[in-house]
Amino acid sequence: MKHVSNTGDRRPRLTLVIIFGIILLGAVLTYFISYGQNGVLAYTLNSTKPTKLWVVGNVLKYSMSLAADAGLIWVGAYFARRRVSMTTTIRFWMTAIISGALLVALQLALGKFNGPAAIYDQLLPVLRNAQPFITGAVLFTVLAPWLQKWLAKREWRLFGLVMLCLPLVFNRDIFILGNGGSTFGVVVLGCLGLVAGNPDVKIRWQALGLYLIGCLTIPAMGFGTTASALAILNSARFVGMLSPLTFLPAMVVVQFLIKWSLGLAAKSGTWPDRITQVTVYAIWLGALMSAGSTWRDLMAGYVEDLHRFFDQFSYLWLPLVVVTIGIVVLGVAVASLALARHTKLWQRIPEHLDVNFVVAWQRFAAQPKAAFRVLWRDYQRPIITACALFIAQWLGALAMNESWQTVENIYNPHLSVLGFTSLSLIANMLIGALILLLIHWILLALTDRYWLSLIITLALQSFIVIASRVKIFYRDEPIVPSDVAELNAGAQLLKMIPVALIVAVLVALVALIVLIIYVERHAKPTHQSFINRVAKLLIALVAGAGLFTMNHHYSYWRNLTDSANIVMANNNQLRFAQWNGPIMQFFSNLDVHAMAQPAGYSKAAIKRIVTKYQQEANVANQTRTNLAQKTTVIFNLSESFADPTRIPGVKISQDPMPHIRHLMKTNTSGSLMSFGYGGGTADMEYMSLTGLSTGNFDSTLNTPYTQLVPRLKKNPNVSNDFNYATAVHPYTGSFYNRPQVYQRFGFNKFVYLGSKYKIIDKHYLGSSPYLSDNTAYANAMRQVNARRGGQFMNLITIQNHMPFNGWYPNGVTAKTTGATLSARKQQIETYARGVHYTDEAAEAFRKQIDKLNKPVIWVFYGDHLPGIYPGITDNVLLHRTDYFVYANKYAREHGALDKQHGGVIGTNDLIALAFKQGNLKLNAYNALLTAVNEKLPAIWTKVSNSSTSSTTGIRFVKDDNMTELYPQLTASQKQLMHDYQLIQYDITAGKQYSVKDGMNQQVK
Repeated sequence: MKHVSNTGDRRPRLTLVIIFGIILLGAVLTYFISYGQNGVLAYTLNSTKPTKLWVVGNVLKYSMSLAADAGLIWVGAYFARRRVSMTTTIRFWMTAIISGALLVALQLALGKFNGPAAIYDQLLPVLRNAQPFITGAVLFTVLAPWLQKWLAKREWRLFGLVMLCLPLVFNRDIFILGNGGSTFGVVVLGCLGLVAGNPDVKIRWQALGLYLIGCLTIPAMGFGTTASALAILNSARFVGMLSPLTFLPAMVVVQFLIKWSLGLAAKSGTWPDRITQVTVYAIWLGALMSAGSTWRDLMAGYVEDLHRFFDQFSYLWLPLVVVTIGIVVLGVAVASLALARHTKLWQRIPEHLDVNFVVAWQRFAAQPKAAFRVLWRDYQRPIITACALFIAQWLGALAMNESWQTVENIYNPHLSVLGFTSLSLIANMLIGALILLLIHWILLALTDRYWLSLIITLALQSFIVIASRVKIFYRDEPIVPSDVAELNAGAQLLKMIPVALIVAVLVALVALIVLIIYVERHAKPTHQSFINRVAKLLIALVAGAGLFTMNHHYSYWRNLTDSANIVMANNNQLRFAQWNGPIMQFFSNLDVHAMAQPAGYSKAAIKRIVTKYQQEANVANQTRTNLAQKTTVIFNLSESFADPTRIPGVKISQDPMPHIRHLMKTNTSGSLMSFGYGGGTADMEYMSLTGLSTGNFDSTLNTPYTQLVPRLKKNPNVSNDFNYATAVHPYTGSFYNRPQVYQRFGFNKFVYLGSKYKIIDKHYLGSSPYLSDNTAYANAMRQVNARRGGQFMNLITIQNHMPFNGWYPNGVTAKTTGATLSARKQQIETYARGVHYTDEAAEAFRKQIDKLNKPVIWVFYGDHLPGIYPGITDNVLLHRTDYFVYANKYAREHGALDKQHGGVIGTNDLIALAFKQGNLKLNAYNALLTAVNEKLPAIWTKVSNSSTSSTTGIRFVKDDNMTELYPQLTASQKQLMHDYQLIQYDITAGKQYSVKDGMNQQVK
């Protein structure tokens, strides 16, 4: 019967505890949200003299502070009624850490922290002492056994009361109590709770009268201070949270609540522990969120939105905010306790660890091995996982550098890579390791095999590192998701990879399989619970899903990277990989959007632009005499062609390109700004065929052929101006998704190795594995002769493709200076000899087209420099190739123009130059490209990126090879750039209004 009675008595008391806990939590939240720092009602106290509103506001604040005091003192009273030990301290600290982690996750999902320090403040609240309520609570639980003994004596209680009265007398915070907001202030609030919770201490109910005295001091001090020409803020000196006029009435309320909740007879000395724990932690957490930086940071970006939302319910604004924050606090508190209770530390620590703080540290110092042995026993696998993944991320980032100095990092050259990565990029390494952890958790949840999951995760990281290293060696760029499309050309890729590396990879795969089998047979099984596996899988999937939106400002991963001060400017992929590791660099390229929407984009705006440039085309066509359909236009992308004599530190024995140099002097020619170095052919090809500059695109769009073209309904390009279009490439055609791209572009034929159209006159130079330029031109001539009328041809050579492995035994030689260039001497000589062969083949092709009795416009350009010039830091030089536009003899005799101004151009300018040289009539789109070519400097790369501004960071190159940014353009140039960007956005990311309006239609 006694047991039944206790159970029956427990239920109403449990209900009362819940009710009181919620009321006190509401009091804490209401006070700090209303009158704390940045409180929503603090404006009522901004006054220079006492007014009715000022008096009411201060009395209201005083009343709320008394209620908040009661809530915080009630928490201390909880510890007075239970046995406080090291167990309490450890468990409270654990819950605080988990609460901080949950708050970090919550805030990153909604906004972002102000730098990594704010995240560390949440995850390390005690060590950084950034959260005084947490630090004070931990310190209080450590000292509680002693404090409880001291405060059980009346003289100590009186001494404490006198000490708390001194700040009122001297009007100074002499004990640094921060009105209950500092670490020591929180400890004092806890001490007040110990007194209030002591059943042997009775605070007379008459102390409630102090509240009335406090209310009277407010107007009295207000009028008194202003009459004495003192600041009106001094009027609140007697009614702070640690004033006897406040905490004594609050202690009376707390004692009344305790007495009522436990029952007058106090049949059971134990509180309903679990529910009370939740309410205790919720009140502390509520104070932390509403009084600390978390509340301010979380609400700062949403206050205006909340005001607008609650505008029609203005009288409900504060209650709704309090209720909302209260629900969040309760949720975090319940989740924190639930997670903490499932940890091994919580479960294995005795319910009452009868060791005080000092003795515990003495034992730890005396027997550290035993302590670490216990730690290793309980957390062996998490420690191994954390260390392994962090080291893998760290080594991966180091591997992206080509030397031990940051020579690739233009902003901070010649720093120690080891020191820079280890000391300055800690947050970057942690986030990269977190991505690896998500992969590990997914595998662990699916397989329930720890070592299998960890080894596969590390193997995946190693594969990405090795693949990136190979690509960096040849192209100075790590791998990106679009490179996966290149697996279609797997056989050809293998030919480019050294045999030793292929053998090493195969050996490593076999060793990896053997290792996994061995470890899984000898290691202890994981034996995760089903709930644990599902939780890990869900957390990893939800968190991992954000990796696909890293470049959007609403993404919680973007919030995390912004908070860690990681600049998501992956327009320089190599530097991004060096700073963040290849795994993060790879995932940052999964989320691709074409470009930011220019201001004013609409159907009407596009219609206006189409009309404007159609009128310009009509004017230009009055003097242009030729039609594209009756002209043969050849865009000749010469693989890796760029004058090697321009490179400082390299001296070539003879001019390797005399014929092309002569063609450039006598025809329209100049420098072309490439977007790539050592690679990026498809990007140059895309710009030359579409007239669209990748400098307008978002920096996450690296390869339009694979990332953009397949998903567009229409892909306007230069071939649309002709009745027939062909592409010729004497190599495998599967690179960069070319067969599908040309099909979507509307090409009639694609000639490549393995296509249904045979490659003729196959000719190799020396031991080179690539077909020569002579072969490319032979196949081009066959196609030119195959049609009587005009056509467009995209001719792509392959002869000068890397890796330049000493294929030509004789020819041009080179002298180099400096260790880095000298190490590539053989490659430089091989490349220079290849340029010489290109020069001879180009001259032979010129003679052939001059014999034709039909107009031919030949546009010759190099797509990028070869990646054989390490240590060169002149970015313009490393991206400056050569071009010329040549009209054959028949074309010149039938209306084609002589030499025109070329200068420095972007690859997107080639269409305009070809049509100008051939004197070809324009449609509205080509008129726009002509204006861009004639009036804008060459559009180049981006130095910074923005998801909201289409002009941020765009870099231009002028004819003097000097760079400038968008703000330096003239007003008319900015208007032209805006028109150009609106059309590019409309085609690639918008509704394609311009296509429907016929901007690209043929001119008949």
